[in-house]
Amino acid sequence: MAFALFLFTELTAQLNAGEFYTKHLQTQNTGMYILGSWAVANIATGAYGWSRFEGDTKYFHQMNLF
Repeated sequence: MAFALFLFTELTAQLNAGEFYTKHLQTQNTGMYILGSWAVANIATGAYGWSRFEGDTKYFHQMNLF
């Protein structure tokens, strides 16, 4: 009896292809926004550090900018 209940729960918990694809696109878009934000912040920090610091620190920020 418990196995049948478990099997029914597993079968009803599955998404159909359209729902899965929609969820996949939402997850992918969220990830790309996070990655793009990280890249913009890294470029901005690199530009600031390249213009503000000297020596090794300057070249570290230059590397991040480029």
